[in-house]
Amino acid sequence: GFNSAQPGLNQIEKLDFFENSYQGYDDLFWTRGIHGLKMGFAFERVQLNAFDPAPAGEIQFGTLADHNNNGFLTNNPIDLAAPLPSAPFIHFNFRSSIFGGYIQDDIRLRPTLTVNLGLRYEMSTVPSEIHGHLSSLQSPFGQTFQTMVVGSTVFSNPTLHNFEPRVGFAWDPFGNGKTSIRGGFGIFDVLPLPYLLGQFATNTAPFTENGSATNLAPGTFLTPAFNILASAAQNTLGLRVAYIEPHPKRDYLMQWNVNIQHELLPNLTAMAAYVGSRGVHQLFRADDINSTQPINGSTPPYLWPLAGTASPISPSIGRMDALAWNNDSYFDGLETQVQKHMSHGLEVGGSYTWSRAIDGGDGSIASDAFLNSIPALLYFLPRYRRTAADFNITHNLTINYLWNIPTGSLSGPRAWLAKGWQLGGIAQIRSGLPFTALIGGDPLGLSDSAPFAYPNRLKGSGCGAAVNPQNALNYIKANCFALPTMPVAQQSLCDPGSFANAAIPAPSGQVYCQNLLGNASKNSVYGPGLIDFDFSAVKDTQIGERVKVEFRAEMFNVFNRVNFNPPLVNNVVFNQDGSPNGSPLDSTATTSRQVQFALKVIF
Repeated sequence: GFNSAQPGLNQIEKLDFFENSYQGYDDLFWTRGIHGLKMGFAFERVQLNAFDPAPAGEIQFGTLADHNNNGFLTNNPIDLAAPLPSAPFIHFNFRSSIFGGYIQDDIRLRPTLTVNLGLRYEMSTVPSEIHGHLSSLQSPFGQTFQTMVVGSTVFSNPTLHNFEPRVGFAWDPFGNGKTSIRGGFGIFDVLPLPYLLGQFATNTAPFTENGSATNLAPGTFLTPAFNILASAAQNTLGLRVAYIEPHPKRDYLMQWNVNIQHELLPNLTAMAAYVGSRGVHQLFRADDINSTQPINGSTPPYLWPLAGTASPISPSIGRMDALAWNNDSYFDGLETQVQKHMSHGLEVGGSYTWSRAIDGGDGSIASDAFLNSIPALLYFLPRYRRTAADFNITHNLTINYLWNIPTGSLSGPRAWLAKGWQLGGIAQIRSGLPFTALIGGDPLGLSDSAPFAYPNRLKGSGCGAAVNPQNALNYIKANCFALPTMPVAQQSLCDPGSFANAAIPAPSGQVYCQNLLGNASKNSVYGPGLIDFDFSAVKDTQIGERVKVEFRAEMFNVFNRVNFNPPLVNNVVFNQDGSPNGSPLDSTATTSRQVQFALKVIF
């Protein structure tokens, strides 16, 4: 499972951020007849100051030992990315202003029906750097990435027409106060604020110099690789530069919901709701898009040229961070809830949610916002990367209770011991988080600083699910995956002289394409589910008129169940040389059983 090393003292990059937010707002409320008007305005000035005193470097390998496939023990690295001392580290000062105004009318059309109508306008200035320390590659046709602009701002303002309508209603259809139907729809803008620049704008040329060296020769770890970087910097080659979409479109979210709430019995209510959202022109982040491109454009199956036979998009540039607004998101959820309100000291509630979240990448501040994220998804294939979101959880059941224990007619010491007790608990049962099965190293020959590749997902007997749910040491079913293969009918797409990998025999009727992207896709496999129960016991004791003592005992994961995360490190099914790789589960989603006690005196 060894993939990379971060040599030197700076094992983890350190970023310092200091933010000031100056806010002013005012609201007016006016009720007249059946109308309840609300209106107001808001202003905010954001100052984000960033400094990167300790950038980190990384050198990548394909496997631990294999010399022919970028092994670590045989000193055969893939690439190196590291900061260079040729440019000083400087402070960055990002600024942006936000202006907003709204008006809303809550119209009581009938005693049992209220309608809400509203409109909000919200815009922001383009994030700027007050000393002109911003740079970005420009690509009017989406492919060249050769022209760089330097200045205080590097993209146009997409927020000038951010009008956001809102509409909603609340209805009691029977007029008896036992049933309520509510619904609403609204548009919400996602403003491009300075936080978008803080993670990578402090690392780009010409203000800082971070170099990348790819296709390294055997024996170049460690000093020779750094010498290559230093030489590249002197020739203005291989430096880290960002690509920021120069003319982004408006980034907004449409949200809607409808729910029905009904009192089944006194103190017992039930609710069912449908909620949904659709994100348009949302953010896409990638650590590095300066890679070789498919030889057959955007038509699957996607084939890459043999490593060394093609160049990345911009050979004169190293790592190319990407910030673009070409992402979309979809969410649909069914929510149900039952609540038993307090009676005889007991309150019980339960909720169940079925949901589906789909997007083309989850990065906002960073490309790999979650531990199961892929740092550099394929920028030019937005439809291909549109799969389950990194945070998608299909089923989620939560049950909670709170019980104030009644004491009846007890008196004396027994009453002192029995009074004031409250017991509570929360149980959660949910399905697992998604993750991506990968091939290690750089089998596609992307030649960027964050390469990845998918295997093929096989169907058939025993492969309805791609995991062994009860096997923590071998969670992924390796027999349900294979190296990418091409049917005979499409062998013309695989040049046998260049792309067929003769070292790995193919099944009858198929041929292996060494640089073929598999069909497994992002987040196509799911990790283990979670079962957790937390418990608390609280006793309040009144001592005299002015002193109260509260004792608390709390237990987390009461049954000490091992709740595993998906294999976040061991998700490589095959090494780059085609050999199978183990897939043990490597981290937990909850702690072991934890017990804590507290005593509080209130006087």
